[in-house]
Amino acid sequence: MENSKATYYNPLEIYRQVFRAMLRFRREGRIANASTSHAIVLIEELLKHATKSVDIYCRRLGPDVWCVDAIVEALRRICNEGRTIRVVVQEDVDENNRTVRLLRERGVEIRKDVGVSDNPPSYNFVIVDKEAFRFEQDCERRVGFACAINNDVASKLIALFDLI
Repeated sequence: MENSKATYYNPLEIYRQVFRAMLRFRREGRIANASTSHAIVLIEELLKHATKSVDIYCRRLGPDVWCVDAIVEALRRICNEGRTIRVVVQEDVDENNRTVRLLRERGVEIRKDVGVSDNPPSYNFVIVDKEAFRFEQDCERRVGFACAINNDVASKLIALFDLI
């Protein structure tokens, strides 16, 4: 009898590879974001593919996503390479948060959206190079989607970001 090895497929790694291929080959279409793990993978891959700019609109750069080692390192690389990073948060940030410290040390302004203090929106988004993005319509449950290329929606998100 021949021994057979069971092949283990890591669903999160397959998810990462699918989105990475979408980014690399500039494929249109959406990939669903249904968990914090998905959010981390999508943001990490978006940041790794940034060649010009990154726009972040989020609740507060929370550590469950924004302080993950791979995301911090991707942001550090973007800063080191002189790319533009713009950040707007809905709530006060924790100044001890390692991502906040990194961005401040690198001269990135973290602006607060003063127009939402009483009733913050439930959405967050990250836009990379004015065409790829992750949009989270329910930031409490981490429900959203990402697109590797969608200039129409990305330009609308940038216009929204610019209004803040």
